Amino acid sequence: MKNKFLAAVIMLLMISSAAGPAVYAEDTAAKNELQIFVSQTSGDDEKSGTADAPVKSIGKAKELARGQKDKIVTILVDQGDYYENISFHEEDKRSVECPLTIRAQENHHVRLIGAQKVSAVSAVPVSDSSVRSRIPEEAQDKVLQINLKEQGVEEYGEIVPINFGQLSLAPPELFINNSAMTLARWPNSEYARIESVVGKTEDSFSFTAMDAVDHVKRWANAKDVWAYGFWYWDWANAGVSLTKIDAQSGAMTAASKEDVRAGQRFYVYNLLEELDTANEFYLDRETGTVSYTHLTLPTTSRV
Repeated sequence: MKNKFLAAVIMLLMISSAAGPAVYAEDTAAKNELQIFVSQTSGDDEKSGTADAPVKSIGKAKELARGQKDKIVTILVDQGDYYENISFHEEDKRSVECPLTIRAQENHHVRLIGAQKVSAVSAVPVSDSSVRSRIPEEAQDKVLQINLKEQGVEEYGEIVPINFGQLSLAPPELFINNSAMTLARWPNSEYARIESVVGKTEDSFSFTAMDAVDHVKRWANAKDVWAYGFWYWDWANAGVSLTKIDAQSGAMTAASKEDVRAGQRFYVYNLLEELDTANEFYLDRETGTVSYTHLTLPTTSRV
């Protein structure tokens, strides 16, 4: 996952960098060079990738380059936003003498966006009573849902532990009309405080939170719940998976080796039960459904 992330960053930097004059010679034997063309408007991934027959995606151009490791390859990208997840693997490795460069065509503005674009026209109010009952009553009529599977989206990413001082991937994100949504959480802003530490093992710790009784009762059947906090030191953050939530005692158990003490700050996230304020969302990975709060029905969404 880290390699994919770094590859996406590298790709974005390449495409955004200033491009020099384009030499529209697709294959020059004397220079041992090859140019592959990409165009959203006139491209087709079944084409050859020449200037007259460009491919449609950067990913396809990268595949074509994979079979040309004896050449200096330049992928020239036409104007537009490219919603692609591109990763590099062992089979993409090249020599210093025959590098691969991906860049925008001269004077063209190109963005590589590691997200998938879906239409929100199909968004509907929550009708399933078992889902609706989990949403706070005051927000039940302000939540829309989109079935991502019906739009061909089947990869939803995952939430992973966050460890202080280590590179970690951010949770999946949702953007509506270019505005970032917040993964449903409690509290909605700021932090809660640990009331007491009720258990500690080598691989886990259990704690209760101040002013959380009513919330914790609603979380008992929630799945894939996470907490982010500064568990012992105010400068050492960690995101941890909550593997058990006791609705009666209010105790939450985290699968983590972190030290922990009372009074420290944290918040809990990835909870449909906390979808209660504007610009929040929750993704159900089992059904492929994204639920989000709204004021007006948007025209497009990105997941």
